[in-house]
Amino acid sequence: MQFKQYLFVLGTGRSGTTTCANMLSSIRGCSITHQMKPTLLREATSYVVGTMPQNEMVSLLRETRGCVQRGGERISGESNQRLAFVLPALAEAFPGAKYLWVIRDGRDAVTSMHHRYWYHPNEAQLRHQELSEWITNRIRADQVGQMSTSKWEKLDSFARCCWYWAYTNTLIAQTSKKLNLETRCVQLENLQRDWHSIAQFLELKEEDLAEVSHSNRSSSTDRGAWWKNPTPWRHWSPAQHRVFSHYCGDVMNKHYPNWGFDPRASLLASVASFAYRSAKSVCLTTADVSRPLRIRISAMSMIQAPSTVRDEVTRRA
Repeated sequence: MQFKQYLFVLGTGRSGTTTCANMLSSIRGCSITHQMKPTLLREATSYVVGTMPQNEMVSLLRETRGCVQRGGERISGESNQRLAFVLPALAEAFPGAKYLWVIRDGRDAVTSMHHRYWYHPNEAQLRHQELSEWITNRIRADQVGQMSTSKWEKLDSFARCCWYWAYTNTLIAQTSKKLNLETRCVQLENLQRDWHSIAQFLELKEEDLAEVSHSNRSSSTDRGAWWKNPTPWRHWSPAQHRVFSHYCGDVMNKHYPNWGFDPRASLLASVASFAYRSAKSVCLTTADVSRPLRIRISAMSMIQAPSTVRDEVTRRA
């Protein structure tokens, strides 16, 4: 089987890039890795701010993203949100590559980002320590000349997630057009419907197609802990609606033309959303305040438990 082409999947994160990587890699002769090593965290940030030259990034991409390293006799490549920030170098490293740009409704993408504490001032404490490099290398608006540092510092984490979603998708669109890259944009919500046209774009046959299944979903919980789930955008506050519209409105208009929030939402719906947010805030605050006590009680229970129980708990952990 002869090698045919490189393919890179672009997106913002929380937009279906993992799903696409798994979906494409299930096809015989195709190998699309989700976030190869190095993950391009520090490297992409350095490239964006201009401290990593173009030739160094090109060399790094060729050395780590080639088909020799990746495999894939028919299609070889990577799915990684950080690729959006190094597109000029990626295009130079792999001439003739194809790009699949996966976009997700900004309201759902921002909901997922915000739920995972992206850009939160205490993100490092709230998330797993293995994510520390992601946390310290998030792209900032003041780094790319979108706004001043003082203005950026005034934005809360929700507004920063909105900015990031809009900026990244705009960057992909503009860079793809400027470099004349062979790019296919697909909405995550329509991935199943558009799978056949994606296959045509990649020159695959009908018998190659795999069933689309979603991966890397936001974690959900049982009904008793509903407040741990992401807050649906329908329950956003009016202020959040305005912030989202300000930063993401133009991009949403291009890709989701009928997206607008309903300004005539009923009083009952508004009250229900307020009650939802208030109840969730109380639950989260209570959980934060009680965490030290719960940790202490758990530790004491482990000490007092029979050794067989402690061994079983440790094994399951």
